[in-house]
Amino acid sequence: MEQEERSLDAMETSSNAMDNDSPSADLGLSIDTTEEYEASEKKFDIVAIHGLVGPGGKPWGSSKTNTWIQGLAAQMNWEVRIIQYAYDATKITEATYPEEAISSEASTLLQKLSELRTDQQTPLPIAFFGHDIGGIIAKKALILASRYDSGHTDISYSTKLLMFFGCPHRTLDTHQDIEILATRLDVLKPADSTATSLNMKCLARSIIDVFDKYTAALGVPMEKVSLIDMSHNELNEEPEGYAPYEGFQTKRISSFPWQNDKLSRVMQAIMLQAPPIYPFKFNTTRGFGWIAEHDTMIKWLKSWGLALLHIHGTSSISNVAQHVYEGIVDRGKSTTFRAILYFKFDKHDIRRNSIGAMANSFLLQILSQIRESPNDKMPDIEPPDFSDCWTDKDAFFFLEKLMRDITTHGEIHWVIDGLDQCDGSSGLFLSMISDMTKNSEQHFKILVTTVDDSQIREALSEFPSIDLREHPPTADVIESVVLEFMTELCHVRPQYRHGEGKIRRLLDSCSDDDLLRRLLLEWLLVAPCTSIKSSLERDLTSLSPLSPAKIFERCLQAVPENSRPWARKVLMWMVLSFRPLTPEELGSALSLGTSTDPVPDQETYGDLMWDIENCLGPMIILENGHVQFRHPAARDFLTASHDASDRNQPWYAWNSSEEGHREITDACVAYLTLSSTQDKILAACRTCPVDQRIFEYPSDITPYAVEFWPLHYQRGHSSVSPKLESFNIASFFDDETAPRRWAAARWYLSNPHIRSDRVFLSHLPIMASIGDEDLAKAYVQSQEPDERDVSEALIEASRYGHSDVVKLLLHKSSANADICLEAIMAAGRSAELKTLGILLAYATENLHIAKWPGTLASRLAYLGSSEHLKTILQAGADANSTDPDCSPPLHCAIVRDEPAILDTLIEHGADPAVINPNWVDTPPIVVAGKYGRAKIIDRLAKAALVEAQDHEGRNALWYAGGRGHHVVFQALVKAGANTEVLTANVRELRPALIPISGAPYPKCLKSVLDAGLDINSKLREIHSFHALGIAARSGHVEICRMLLDHGTCKEFDDDSALIHATRANNLEIVNMLLEEGHKVDVQLDDTPDHGTPLVAAARAGYKDIVTALLQKGASVNYAAPKEITPLRSAVLGGQPTIAKTFIDAGADMNAVNDIGRSAIHSSYHRPDCMKVLVDAGADINLPSPDGTPFYLASFFNQTKVVELLLEHKPDLETRCPDGGFIDSGYTPLHCAASCGYNELPCSTHLPVIPTYRSAKKKIPHTKC
Repeated sequence: MEQEERSLDAMETSSNAMDNDSPSADLGLSIDTTEEYEASEKKFDIVAIHGLVGPGGKPWGSSKTNTWIQGLAAQMNWEVRIIQYAYDATKITEATYPEEAISSEASTLLQKLSELRTDQQTPLPIAFFGHDIGGIIAKKALILASRYDSGHTDISYSTKLLMFFGCPHRTLDTHQDIEILATRLDVLKPADSTATSLNMKCLARSIIDVFDKYTAALGVPMEKVSLIDMSHNELNEEPEGYAPYEGFQTKRISSFPWQNDKLSRVMQAIMLQAPPIYPFKFNTTRGFGWIAEHDTMIKWLKSWGLALLHIHGTSSISNVAQHVYEGIVDRGKSTTFRAILYFKFDKHDIRRNSIGAMANSFLLQILSQIRESPNDKMPDIEPPDFSDCWTDKDAFFFLEKLMRDITTHGEIHWVIDGLDQCDGSSGLFLSMISDMTKNSEQHFKILVTTVDDSQIREALSEFPSIDLREHPPTADVIESVVLEFMTELCHVRPQYRHGEGKIRRLLDSCSDDDLLRRLLLEWLLVAPCTSIKSSLERDLTSLSPLSPAKIFERCLQAVPENSRPWARKVLMWMVLSFRPLTPEELGSALSLGTSTDPVPDQETYGDLMWDIENCLGPMIILENGHVQFRHPAARDFLTASHDASDRNQPWYAWNSSEEGHREITDACVAYLTLSSTQDKILAACRTCPVDQRIFEYPSDITPYAVEFWPLHYQRGHSSVSPKLESFNIASFFDDETAPRRWAAARWYLSNPHIRSDRVFLSHLPIMASIGDEDLAKAYVQSQEPDERDVSEALIEASRYGHSDVVKLLLHKSSANADICLEAIMAAGRSAELKTLGILLAYATENLHIAKWPGTLASRLAYLGSSEHLKTILQAGADANSTDPDCSPPLHCAIVRDEPAILDTLIEHGADPAVINPNWVDTPPIVVAGKYGRAKIIDRLAKAALVEAQDHEGRNALWYAGGRGHHVVFQALVKAGANTEVLTANVRELRPALIPISGAPYPKCLKSVLDAGLDINSKLREIHSFHALGIAARSGHVEICRMLLDHGTCKEFDDDSALIHATRANNLEIVNMLLEEGHKVDVQLDDTPDHGTPLVAAARAGYKDIVTALLQKGASVNYAAPKEITPLRSAVLGGQPTIAKTFIDAGADMNAVNDIGRSAIHSSYHRPDCMKVLVDAGADINLPSPDGTPFYLASFFNQTKVVELLLEHKPDLETRCPDGGFIDSGYTPLHCAASCGYNELPCSTHLPVIPTYRSAKKKIPHTKC
């Protein structure tokens, strides 16, 4: 409860401060700058906005400067202008409509900032610091600034950092939750003294629901959440230190961007394409606590190498994924880098249904967790192989490389939620897993969850799994679910108490489907019902056996006749849209086609969700800001309704999905043809920077229509034969400007590494980019476009992989070599292999091209297209081509582990020794060793190549051993690689035997041992490091056994494996070493307090190890450095049982350390240890430089120890030795009197001592 109370305190509102007088003057902007701000080329603005507390309390104030932000700037070496925005907080707190007041304040802020920044030719980066409602003002300002008609778009695009201090980003339905809580409190009246623990747990969960701990967090990829021990109102006051503000995000704002970091080239593409990460639902892990104790889960968490766990079996799988993720995070901080990544697939969201989407999300999460320039933090991170290509394949291939690089520095966890929701690209992931399992020991944990997919289950059959169907909810969990359900239902509709038995049976039929349970509750809350018991029971019986479809049918039957056309349109957009829509987007979409007037502003749709709820009941909810079906079965139910015969077709069905897509297409293109829409698009394009997405915050259907109408068109029109004529589409393409402005907006929404160099295109290239062969053919025949338009059309069709259009245009045009090559490169950057085949055949057969772009061979090798690569090599392409924007072809083939590509390149003259000048002059074989390319290594492992190094001195064997790629490692050793590199300290490189022994990589170690490597080599010069000591220190039993069984492993006094094993509390390794005859009395001076095996075991309380050491003859009087004996170590560790063991074994109780203290002196504040020593006869008057044990206990007010010693009659007049201490010459009584220790037992045991002057001329007085 302590944690919960702290959470509630931390999130208290500032209502108690709202009475503070807000100033009537000094509102607006106030400015401070750092000393070098004006002269600096790397400067930016910080805008600080206070919360509801108002500026009366001097927000952001400092005792040293005007604001503590100036101190932060000095700490971070920033040159900044600090702009404080002050406003009258009472205008918001007292407003009838606070949202409007916030919007007004945000508009004022934008206007003042724009006026301040008018002199900036290149707008400077901005960081917003917002406390409480100030953060909401900042967010609203950015939303307003990003609108197409805003005059402040530069503020939106210039914002690089948002720092929120206790900002209420998200809230639950607090009013409803408080009502429910009140009902549950009423259940637990004082008279009900028999309230069960189950009731109390339900109550606790209710409190948690009301006070959501995620309120002050956004839950987005680049977010860093810091917990600060201050009250809400103090959060913007001067901190004690700046550590919470020194993360990756704050460092990156001043890097402009990472100037010396090759990863920065692709970072923008990753940020633009990574899907949003939604926050976890709160309190969804009930019933899954057993997973943490499951043997399979425990083994997975402790396992080494590639560890994949597959959990499957129920529809509650996302709750399980979240539970495991939070458990991994809660395991605590690590001394090494940790990347704990989470991604949830959604097959109905095009942004989240592919492996590429997962890869982009994981990349963004990893790079954000590094918290500073990645290549500065981890210099071995190699950038992507192509700087100007970024497809889903590129993202996944780079993720694989990055993961292999980072695992050498820390821990990687992937939590992949709902892999069965992924499209066909999941094969890339499954292939990677299979390859890693066979060829590498690299440590990497993956959790995969699925509902029940037989293909994925078969593909992962070799990995451990947990079937949730084998672990049904316990009776307590079921009972708590029923109690919560009935409490919430009967609070609104008490008549349902009469049907509790039938409701229980309905809930039982829900099984593990929490969403169905919630759907049932929401339906019963609104369903027409009577108070008559028999009628109510009939209604409940009609729902059995319960299914989502039964509730859907009742919801839809209840829709009034006059509302059904509107409701049908809502359902059509929700079922067929390629991603979830916001209420503003959906409201705008529903108005399409109703008139030719512009779509109204977003305020019109404020009550849309209320309208939907009243019309469609509980079928639809608002989740993460998007309109969603409450239960995923709704889509399948509505789609299946289309298959009904015309006679029985329900009102909410349409004839086919194609019909719905055509309806959406026609509505979108009609909207895009409106002059008002065209003006909106043109205005947005004029203000949007080329490296940003247009319409960042959609206020209507415009961005969706721009991005997705071609996909709706392909689903609705292209699949129909013969083609249906569409008046709206014809009008769209007949319009002179509509297609061009649409294409310009689409350009800003497109992948920056794939799109064309031109924003505005003519009609034919636009038609070609859509991919409709008939449209393009009709236009060519009717308009007779010039050759330039045809060439551009060919390039656009190639870019989007529209093979049929490419064939048509090649037939209709006379494309020259330059145009054809540009089309080929466009298709290559987009990874459109089918289109590439058509273009390459045309280029070689018709144009006889002999000179090819240097990047093309690399790209084809990277994409694994052997036939295409062979085509251009036979036509004269250079197999050894180099280009600053990509890796050489041979390197690309190796990275992708494509032996056929490698053979093709070598057959056509590729040099196996060619280096990659773009990355540390890496030879091909080093690439194979670095990434564990087992299929490739045999072809490269020849005597002339096997010792090749990059310019850092690293060769293939060093990489393969250091990363655990055992198959490659074995092949290199077999090929004669010099194994001395594994133990040598060359150019400050860490010997590979260190990670082989310490990571560990047992299969690599076996190869090392088989090769006869000297495993006794000293692996570090400063501190003695040997393989056995490393393995013992890390607790790796298998590695220690392998080393000892080899028969050549030596014992080193300066690197005692026994001491390391003892410190690691590994009894198995300790016994193993003792059986091998390792010395039990040995010292290490690195940590004197743990400097011998017995001293280390005693200090830590490892009783079993103490016993094992004593049985092997360890001396109880053998001291560690600084003369720390095992007995004193046991006392220092507070281990009385171990201390008695040592005394019984003959320990010298009066032995002193290097400064004259013995075990009894160290027991002055440890009663249990003191009793053991006193009972054994230790000298209680033994002097030390600090005094006797009795004096020390008195000085430090250790009442229990004083009482214990008084029973044994210590010297009461003992004095503190004269050592320059403030208490020199004091007696125990002086200490008690001068320090005010009234609890010391003087009245019972101490005689009244005559007053005398102490050495410090102070006269003690006491009440004894």
